[in-house]
Amino acid sequence: MRALKNPHQVTLIARPPQGQTSQIAGFISCFPVRLPQKSWRWQIDLLAVHPGYRRKGIGQQLIEAAVQTDHAHKAAFCQALIEVGNHASQRAFAAAGFCPAGPVGQLMMLTSDQLPSFCRGFRPLLVETLTYQGLWLETGRWREPPIIPAIISALIPFEPKSGIEEAQAAGFNSVGSYQNWQFVVQNQPNTPSSP
Repeated sequence: MRALKNPHQVTLIARPPQGQTSQIAGFISCFPVRLPQKSWRWQIDLLAVHPGYRRKGIGQQLIEAAVQTDHAHKAAFCQALIEVGNHASQRAFAAAGFCPAGPVGQLMMLTSDQLPSFCRGFRPLLVETLTYQGLWLETGRWREPPIIPAIISALIPFEPKSGIEEAQAAGFNSVGSYQNWQFVVQNQPNTPSSP
């Protein structure tokens, strides 16, 4: 897994108390995202807690630990994309100081080695996570990506409906309804240097 070898990718693990049978109680995975204003966002990509350890504050502790990493302190803000119906995740992020930011949208995904013309209205970001490597599309100024990976994802707002219809017409499939949640990093230098 190349993402684990990336020095900017951070994966934190919560271990259960001594004497417990499970070897991992939970984990969180994060990585930096370069923003056009020459600043950084700390993206929390995955959060998972073993079913036997849920509702014990482990998710919140992992989120708080992720926000305290050196990489997060160099970011303008921290962000997580949370599925609308995932109330446990929403509670954990809210308890850690995150709040909803922006509209709820449809997460759309396309498997292709070519960008449809629909993508020209978005800013492409190459991302490498524990579960996939691909292109994440965000609103903003377009720039040609250096490569076109096989997986292309975007969060399309529900309004106007034409956005989702255009994505579907371009071959994107719906993954579910999601919303970004954000946490503003306190006392960070927000320098343009790499995290």
